[in-house]
Amino acid sequence: MTISRKIFLLTFLLLVCTIIKAADVADVNGKKYSSFSSAVTDWLKYNPFTDNKAKTLKLLADVTTDETISLGVFLIPARTIDLNGYSITVTGSGHGFIVKNNPATLNLVDSRPGEGTHYYYIGADNLAHVCDASNANYIAAAADKKGSFTGGYITGTNFTSAGDDDGMITVGWGTLR
Repeated sequence: MTISRKIFLLTFLLLVCTIIKAADVADVNGKKYSSFSSAVTDWLKYNPFTDNKAKTLKLLADVTTDETISLGVFLIPARTIDLNGYSITVTGSGHGFIVKNNPATLNLVDSRPGEGTHYYYIGADNLAHVCDASNANYIAAAADKKGSFTGGYITGTNFTSAGDDDGMITVGWGTLR
């Protein structure tokens, strides 16, 4: 095999590996992650000797998780989730987010509140269900039982603030259901 053929094959393999790499779904203070779970783990880490600035978890795509994200007393300074026009869908029966004990603070923001159009319909259970515009239930719903909104959102979760001195959840530029 000639050297030029070997170079071509190596270049081709590198290109294939680059294409196959999973897309990034989140960013924590500039570090990108292809796994939401890994991003959350880094976002929640706290070292009182070296971690003296706030951490922001910024979505780069819609994500679905069955994890409970729990912020406790040792999370100083505050943690922020920037929906960035995307969504977090929490599955399962547990709480999606728990903020316990002061001074734990979770800030929810959406740095692109006018981005992305999302659709919803009010189901027989009287709950809003987020879907795409081609969803059969959305199409069949009466005009006063469906609608759309823009920006990021979190759905399928319960927010809990627990403890003697409850933590704090601050919402700015986003949809909290």
